[in-house]
Amino acid sequence: MPVSRRGNHLEFAGPARAALTVLLFVSAWTGAPRSSEAAPPYAGRTPAEKLTASDTENLDQFGQSVALSGNLAIVGAPFEDGDGGDNRGAAYVFDLTTGDELFKLTASDTEDSDFFGNSVALSGNLAIVGAYLEDGDGGDNRGAAYVYDLTTGNELFKLTAFDTEDLDQFGQSVTLSGNLAIVGAYLEGCLLYT
Repeated sequence: MPVSRRGNHLEFAGPARAALTVLLFVSAWTGAPRSSEAAPPYAGRTPAEKLTASDTENLDQFGQSVALSGNLAIVGAPFEDGDGGDNRGAAYVFDLTTGDELFKLTASDTEDSDFFGNSVALSGNLAIVGAYLEDGDGGDNRGAAYVYDLTTGNELFKLTAFDTEDLDQFGQSVTLSGNLAIVGAYLEGCLLYT
């Protein structure tokens, strides 16, 4: 895939490949102000780690969503075709001290075109993963978010909106802080869970 530089941005040309690699950079902050002409903070640096899923295939879109917390990273791959399905999705958890993949997370009730892993967030030993096109309760694209214990990789909860309707896309965005989660429903609104 050809890469070109335009100012402080890199542009990628050519066919889209979903089996991407996530590169982790470590930077030392000097505290010195940067002029608008200065190079980006990671320009010319070598990645500290290369994170790649153990079963990544073309068009999985590994790296579409990413999050960090402490020494853990989570990487979403919403087009992953697990269990013989189509675009069911997955999220991968990595130990950043070793680069090892710890868990491959999938939804317990996964179906085709759920796009699990479209959004991800971490806080401590908890992860939340959105599946914004999940068709819960017989609906269409209502969405869901799933909470995981990262000490075991087990799914703890499936979150859905109490007032869910078709096309809400609950799980389009997620965030997590301690035991609080916020899940966005792109076509409905935003809900807070405690």
